[in-house]
Amino acid sequence: IGLVKHVATVEARYFGEVFDRPCPEPLPRWQDANGSDLWATEDETRDQIIGFYRRTWEHSDATINELPLDAPGHVPWWPEPYADTNLFAIMV
Repeated sequence: IGLVKHVATVEARYFGEVFDRPCPEPLPRWQDANGSDLWATEDETRDQIIGFYRRTWEHSDATINELPLDAPGHVPWWPEPYADTNLFAIMV
């Protein structure tokens, strides 16, 4: 279930923040990532994490459906000159 939580967080960043379409749910700042998204905490249920993934999935689908493949994006955690990219590259 930790892997599902991690994938949801990463997907929320790539199809949200990269295209200035932030996830409607709060995420930790990517600079503060400490790996805690790789496991469920004591107070998180399986249903909560799966629900988070489903909501992230819907948000990602909306980004993919609403933007053209050449829509510009910026990945601040990628090194220059690769940080500026587009939707097609992120999808691949």
